[in-house]
Amino acid sequence: MRQFTPLLRLPAALLAALLIAACNPASAPTAAPSSWQLDITASQVQIFAIKAEQIGESFSLALGNGTVDQDGNIELSIDLASIDTGIPIRNERMRKFLLKTEDWPMATVSANIDLQQFEGLMIGQMLSANAPVELALHGLKVSYEVNFLITRLSTKRVMVQSATPISVVADDLNFGAGLAKLQELAGLPSITPVSAIGFLLIFEGESEP
Repeated sequence: MRQFTPLLRLPAALLAALLIAACNPASAPTAAPSSWQLDITASQVQIFAIKAEQIGESFSLALGNGTVDQDGNIELSIDLASIDTGIPIRNERMRKFLLKTEDWPMATVSANIDLQQFEGLMIGQMLSANAPVELALHGLKVSYEVNFLITRLSTKRVMVQSATPISVVADDLNFGAGLAKLQELAGLPSITPVSAIGFLLIFEGESEP
């Protein structure tokens, strides 16, 4: 069975930022921004799934807005209609039968973290942590314990990425019937009802005037 890496492939711009940070001596931390805004153009969510027992596939979802306030409250939105499997007809089927985007176009993610444990990070440094995360989708709320890594890219730019995959069970989100329909339409012997989710988020710090 195909094995998936827990970390997403980094965009070239982020690789360059990390290399620059690694080649420069770590600088002393500066005053922490009062809040953080998600850079949606540099952020991504990926879904790893298995069909026919051994064929692995990777899909992506776009993020809407995202914020982290001064109390460590995290709010993210995910555009379900943005599902990209690389095959247009499959995108359409997933929107209609699985994600049901006409009725539920967005999903939201919320969490809370202790910002103080990250304020001392110097440029180029990484810290691992974990936190409970709540996913709200299709009128349901499901909680997951998420392991993640935070890397300071600059004084006001940080990267947050999954350290291990998040296992999502289809029945927990009432996806069982939709998954069965996709299997029927594609003529597949099976679609594994457990998927792995990975993410890479870039946040820009904002300070009060």
